[in-house]
Amino acid sequence: MATTEDLALYYPDLATASPHIRDVTARLQRFCLRAEWKEGKAYISSLQDQDLRNLSVAGSAIVLHHEHENYGGAKELLQKVGIEELLGEEHALLREEVAVLALLSADVESASNFRIEEALNLASEIEQIYMYREWDFEADFSSQETRARANIILKQRSLWKLDDPEAYDDSETPFPDSRVAIENLVTQVYHRAHLAGFSLPEAAQTRLRARVPSLIKFLRARNRRLVEACVIFQSLASPNTFVSSPVETMTFWQEYLETLHGRKLSLIRAIVLGRLIAFDAKADKTGALHYFEQSSQLFEQEHCVNHLTSLLMAKWRFLSKISYASEEEGRQHSIDEAPLPSTTSVFEQIGGATGALSLRDRNDDATSRRSVADAARRRLEQLFSIQKQHLQGDHGNAQPDYLREAIFLATNSPELWPDLKTPMDSGLALLRSYENHYSARIVEYLYFIGCSDMIDYADEARIFFHANLSRGGLELTPDLFLGACKGAWRSHTVLEDHRSALAYAQKAYDSPICLRDESNRSDAAWRLASSQRSIAGARITALRYSSGQAERAALRREMEKIVAFLEIWVELDKESGRWAKHYEKADLLASVLMYLCNDLQVKEYEEKWQNCINSTRTMSNPDENTQTRIRLAPMMLMLGQHRFVDMFRYATDMYKEVMNDKSLSLAMVSAMSTAVAIALQSAVLFKPPLPEELRKQIRTIQYNFIMSDLKILKFNNSAEIILLRAPLLVWTILDCIQLWPERTAEYIQSMVDYFDTAQSLCRKVRRNLESDVGLQQWIRRRTLGGKFTFSKVCQFAAEFFLKSKKETLAWSWIQRGRAQALQDMLRDRNTAVERILMTLNGDSNISQYLFKEEQLVKSMTEAGPALYFENRRKLDQHREQMRKHPALQQILDGPEDVERVEYDNLHDIWALAEYLPKDSDIVLVDWFIDTMGKIWRMAVNYKGRHLTPRYWRLSITPQQISFWVIRYLRFPTGSVAPLENKLKALHALRNLFFGLEHVCKPGDLLILNVPGAMAGIPFHGILFDGEVLIERNPVIYSAGLNLYRQCLKRARQLVSINNGHPLQDAVFTSAYGEAGYEAEQDRIFSHLKETASIFQSTSLLGDQLTVKSMHDVLDAAPWIHYHGHAYYAKTEVLNQCLVLGSLKEEEKRIQSRDHESIVEETRAQLNEAMPFESPLSEREALLSNHLLEGTSRLTLADIFAMDLLKTHPVVCSIACDSGVQDFSPGDEPLGLVSALFCAGASSVIGTLWPIRSSTGRMFSEAFYKSLEEQGKYEGKNQRNQLCSVLNLAQAFREATITVKKTKSDPYSWAPFVLQGAGFYFYERSNKLNSTEAQKQNPAGH
Repeated sequence: MATTEDLALYYPDLATASPHIRDVTARLQRFCLRAEWKEGKAYISSLQDQDLRNLSVAGSAIVLHHEHENYGGAKELLQKVGIEELLGEEHALLREEVAVLALLSADVESASNFRIEEALNLASEIEQIYMYREWDFEADFSSQETRARANIILKQRSLWKLDDPEAYDDSETPFPDSRVAIENLVTQVYHRAHLAGFSLPEAAQTRLRARVPSLIKFLRARNRRLVEACVIFQSLASPNTFVSSPVETMTFWQEYLETLHGRKLSLIRAIVLGRLIAFDAKADKTGALHYFEQSSQLFEQEHCVNHLTSLLMAKWRFLSKISYASEEEGRQHSIDEAPLPSTTSVFEQIGGATGALSLRDRNDDATSRRSVADAARRRLEQLFSIQKQHLQGDHGNAQPDYLREAIFLATNSPELWPDLKTPMDSGLALLRSYENHYSARIVEYLYFIGCSDMIDYADEARIFFHANLSRGGLELTPDLFLGACKGAWRSHTVLEDHRSALAYAQKAYDSPICLRDESNRSDAAWRLASSQRSIAGARITALRYSSGQAERAALRREMEKIVAFLEIWVELDKESGRWAKHYEKADLLASVLMYLCNDLQVKEYEEKWQNCINSTRTMSNPDENTQTRIRLAPMMLMLGQHRFVDMFRYATDMYKEVMNDKSLSLAMVSAMSTAVAIALQSAVLFKPPLPEELRKQIRTIQYNFIMSDLKILKFNNSAEIILLRAPLLVWTILDCIQLWPERTAEYIQSMVDYFDTAQSLCRKVRRNLESDVGLQQWIRRRTLGGKFTFSKVCQFAAEFFLKSKKETLAWSWIQRGRAQALQDMLRDRNTAVERILMTLNGDSNISQYLFKEEQLVKSMTEAGPALYFENRRKLDQHREQMRKHPALQQILDGPEDVERVEYDNLHDIWALAEYLPKDSDIVLVDWFIDTMGKIWRMAVNYKGRHLTPRYWRLSITPQQISFWVIRYLRFPTGSVAPLENKLKALHALRNLFFGLEHVCKPGDLLILNVPGAMAGIPFHGILFDGEVLIERNPVIYSAGLNLYRQCLKRARQLVSINNGHPLQDAVFTSAYGEAGYEAEQDRIFSHLKETASIFQSTSLLGDQLTVKSMHDVLDAAPWIHYHGHAYYAKTEVLNQCLVLGSLKEEEKRIQSRDHESIVEETRAQLNEAMPFESPLSEREALLSNHLLEGTSRLTLADIFAMDLLKTHPVVCSIACDSGVQDFSPGDEPLGLVSALFCAGASSVIGTLWPIRSSTGRMFSEAFYKSLEEQGKYEGKNQRNQLCSVLNLAQAFREATITVKKTKSDPYSWAPFVLQGAGFYFYERSNKLNSTEAQKQNPAGH
């Protein structure tokens, strides 16, 4: 400890205090100044209770905890002091020591329990008492003591009324340290409230700014330098600072430094020097380093270890900026300054441009990027090393700074993001142990806002922000509310859930903090307009194959509203000097105008668009991202208008400008290189064609540009940008193959590597979406699957391999692109234990791994979304350990065949041929729409399974199909039903089967894998080879071959039956209760009872059928038949359901309770995935009122929540629209059928539109008659092979033909569809001898 003379600096101005109290207080102040927190807390622990009952000592001890941000320790001392009792005294706040303790307590509660508004009110009250309130001494005060205190306060106010504060007579009226502490603490409370987004009266801020200079002059004149330093340090960190700019602040620090002389002031001088580093680093690197050296020497002389560590942090921050700037300079590339050739020839211009392009050597880009990343990782390691030193010194108040810097560094270098997990956990744990919950929450917000832009982490961010917004209460301060809305907006935007993003943007825009702060509202306005643009853009894309003029007009009006909104804010930002925000909105405005000009063909906006771009380009220094977008915007407009020559001329000029801009970072250069590649691509579209040599020159440069960028992006894990390279690569390499056929193998391999990488990234992102369960997870995966970059990867891959004559690869990629989210859900329904048991035969380590995994999954589920990310991290770490086991790695990563399908490895499908009639084969048929809107059809047949798949490019277009659907399958005014009395309507689609007769003979089984764009079309009713397809061939529908194989795998899990018919365990259900149709109900019930009697099975009819009984049936029966009502509306797909009659009394309280909550949470995601053209149609509204009011319903969500994997049933639903599914981009289905498959069904029969009940009865009678006949001939088939299987496809064909013979219009016979496996496998389980059992259980089943 220092000598008494040294301690004089720290002695408080307490004339009446005992020497002991003064000494204790001085020591506590010394610990604070030296940042010796550990020693200070130990000293406080050694004090006697009687010392801590002294308010001056207690105040100093609490200040030490407060500055250390150990709010838990401060609370303990406040309780010892009895702060509640003190404040309960009359006029307690007139006592300066009590006022100090009250402010400390309020600020501690602000930081630990978010009671910021209460602290703000207290600070305002205390400020009024000590500065402005006038009293009637006789009326207001009952005792002489309180009158005396009030009188002293009035005299102290004269300090601020004097022109010369040094003239204040403190001998008559002392101005003690406690009075100065009140000023400091009021400033701190206001500062925290300001940062938290609370409204501060401008008058209060003005008063503070005016008082501080007078107080500093007074303290300096009295040589109370320590107290003066506290005032300065607190005031200059506050938004209420008395200096108005960084320049004035720098000047003040330098002038203040000149007043600090002598050894006693060396610590204060060292702290000031440390603060000067940050200010001088921006302008004078040498000066900043000089300050660092001086400060280090002073701290070393004083042996202030914690201060030295903090100084290392300041130096790290300073050197980090220098290093980063140096690396940015090192990234820049030189280019020949020679101007482009001056010529009027377009070809010569192109030649000159490509010559300039070739001067730039981009081979070092990946190496450069790696060195930059390595440097960033070294900086992060240095930061964590300093953090550890601070943790050893118990320097917890520095943790927020460390974590903020680490987050900022990782945001600029995303490859470092995984490295943040451990230090984030330790730093946040320390902050929480100190009860510094506000700072911990701020750090969490910064972390999740940073990762919300990265698609790998966006879903975790979404959960975090949603949980915080849902929690509400005091913890959701205005700044945290705004931050949560911003983070939620960013994460939902990355996940392509723009409607949810729009809702959060609107919340932020209308929040009180934005209403009173135009800068915050300007940010929210940009987010609001951006989401509106994205939603409208999705609807515009949906209109690509539609001629809906009314919808186009509505979209134009919406876009024009966005334009008007942005124009207002562009001007407001310009007038207020918010240039960064101005550029952002001007760029967004340009993109909206481009939609209007290009997509909606509103040519009168072109001039406004051009003016917008020109005005933005002439303004001063926009950021890099905005510069890039500004440069790209004109080129995109020209591309959309097919002005290829203008585009290339512009791109040539732009490229020269970009390459001569020495300030661009590598990331921006990469983006501009892509733009140049697009421009080069446009060159090959010139008419007449370019000379071959020039074309080769362009393609060589373009190929090198793109491949070098991919190396950089691959290293940086920039998933989305990698995926966006697909179209450029396809266009470029297809042309390269034509120009250099001898290098075909090299080009093909590069594309195989690229698409494998891209698909791996997609798969990784989809599997990261595990935060939701059940239907929410499916919807989120489905929505993400519709995102451009994800849905197009497989499409571009298939198109590339098709056009490069690699048909087998093309076929495989077409299969991989179908219904990936649904495939994931089907795969995930197999638990880890079940998958392992299917793969492994007893491993001693497996049970231990599984038990721990089960416990971690359980804790993650029970913790709820607020703590999800912490538990998820533990689970990820455990699964990384599990992956070290080879078998577990394969299982955890998922089986390869979930995504990869090879045409020559379909033995499970080809094996079905043994259950078909003699000489019948299996043909797999797919349709594929390429990026140019051309339709291809592929076919692979059983006999030709060792041959290349056959391809045909069809003459029919997506637009023609769309028009056909609108004309025949919708419900236009006056139309009773789709295709009714339209006998030849389906003939218009016969081109879809053109050429298929060469690989498909009559009787062959067709498995039709129909893309989402053609969903709803009854392919089996199309004319093919001179007759209707279903009359020529049996048909099974599927959303994808992967999905079909999983259904088939389920079906092959044999159903065990006794001596009866294979359908003896089937259950036939109906609840067709409708006034006026009692006769039809009787006919339905009679038919189902008779059918159940034939198969010796059971039935549930009328009031017997409830939601619970239907659950039980689905859970136990291998075959379920339902005849009744179903509800479906395109705009309410989540409400699709089977209507099980009138609502029973016991069901009224529980009817779809879970479903309703799920619908509310997922409706916005679904609407974004499938933009709807209009609200419920008149027909849909009538159906909704008629079917849903007062009815018992089995909903899509109810079905999805079931587990039917034990029975893997066949479900036959004779109900309106029961087979309809909605498809999002990426061919992702959603409907009752896909919900049944997710639950565990193996085959489903449904309908594509509303049907008449009598027609449904006719179909089911014929269907079960066929199955009855099949059951009679169990034994050997026509190939003399033993079999125990029902051919559902054959029965479906015979039933459809039966209906067609009676009712010839397609409306009656074409709506029925069979989806899934199409076969029902079973085995006999009764007491048979081994010979009979062998006969009835053929090998291979």
